Amino acid sequence: HFNIPVENLSDTETNIRLAGMLLNELDALLKIPAATPEQDRLSIILASYNAGIGHIYDACRLARSEGADPNSWAVISGYLKLMSEPEYYTRDVVKYGKFNGSAQTLGYVREVMQTYNDYCSLAS
Repeated sequence: HFNIPVENLSDTETNIRLAGMLLNELDALLKIPAATPEQDRLSIILASYNAGIGHIYDACRLARSEGADPNSWAVISGYLKLMSEPEYYTRDVVKYGKFNGSAQTLGYVREVMQTYNDYCSLAS
């Protein structure tokens, strides 16, 4: 995707640079408003990386359709949990179908954000 030779992918510096590029790309694709709190923004981007951006788009559309804030991680994570239920994944606004991976995605986001917050605490 970023035209990096396969043999370079195991290089730590290359891997970190690519991760940053991918997270920036996801941020741009999600079009999260600048006023969104950093913790929400980072959590949503990480969830997109883990679950696939399509499922995050679906959760945002579900939130919007019910008048909830599609830029709140608390809201989006709630809809990700509901997207394994036919009442939700069969709605017209859901384009990427059923999502059974909410526990894994929410755990991933929680762990990465905890590590991030720990590092930020050490740096201040």
